[in-house]
Amino acid sequence: MAERGELDLTGAKQNTGVWLVKVPKYLSQQWAKAPGRGEVGKLRIAKLQIEESSKPVRLSQQLDKVVTTNYKPVANHQYNIEYERKKKEDGKRARADKQHVLDMLFSAFEKHQYYNLKDLVDITKQPVVYLKEILQEIGVQNVKGIHKNTWELKPEYRHYQGEEESG
Repeated sequence: MAERGELDLTGAKQNTGVWLVKVPKYLSQQWAKAPGRGEVGKLRIAKLQIEESSKPVRLSQQLDKVVTTNYKPVANHQYNIEYERKKKEDGKRARADKQHVLDMLFSAFEKHQYYNLKDLVDITKQPVVYLKEILQEIGVQNVKGIHKNTWELKPEYRHYQGEEESG
């Protein structure tokens, strides 16, 4: 550092916070090349991180004029209207003939062994209470294990490949 000239180390400017630190030669060369206040490498990155973190995430603004784009609340959104229309088209689920429902259930259970109640309601288009009555006659509801809350046929009805037995 002697090549830069004489440095005043008397402590006349004690309130500026000067630190005397022994640094490696390559770092002192980087400091000598650094513009401004001598920020180098990690110091510059650390300073940028501190500046970024000190900025507030949200800023409040004072409005100069009245906001004219008002959004009126919608009583019935488009997806609600579509759902209501679909519900009206489907209507209430009417109970079909028991034999017809059994045929639909057996054909469904030929494809898969386990079904949850919601899927069976979608397949058969029957009321939940009516479907549960029929399922309790021909099926078993699993309450434990990996097939929890699903229905499967009772062992005497499990002829998946061939004939269908009805009760």
